[in-house]
Amino acid sequence: MAHRLLAELGVPVFQIGVRSFNPGFHSGMYGSRYACLPSSPGAIALEHAFRTVFGLPRRVNFYISLDLDVLDPSIMRNVSCPEPGGLSYWDVLSVFQQCAHYGSIVGGDVVELTVPPHESHIVSPDAMTAAQLAYHMMLAAELEEVR
Repeated sequence: MAHRLLAELGVPVFQIGVRSFNPGFHSGMYGSRYACLPSSPGAIALEHAFRTVFGLPRRVNFYISLDLDVLDPSIMRNVSCPEPGGLSYWDVLSVFQQCAHYGSIVGGDVVELTVPPHESHIVSPDAMTAAQLAYHMMLAAELEEVR
């Protein structure tokens, strides 16, 4: 897994959308340079993760792994484990912007899109949303470079 390799190399890892989250297991495996927000994080949780886990205000490198089933099913239905009450599209964009504000986005992935076989010949709205999120992740990384 990419996030494990990055954690071993000392790059802080910030995961969004992990469903089965055990803080003791993850902090033991990855140490203090790993943060996981399993549900709608809100500004306070994000600020806490950035400041305490990553030792901010110094600038750090981020690898963002976005699990699409963290999104609310009203905007992302073709995922493995859709659950109501997930993040909005705008919540995710806010996370990207905050990562770019506090450091550099050095990489990322978008996972868990499951387009049914009968829809594979068309561009589904969920695939377009996933592509837009990947685009905005790259855009946030690029805008950080302009500063």
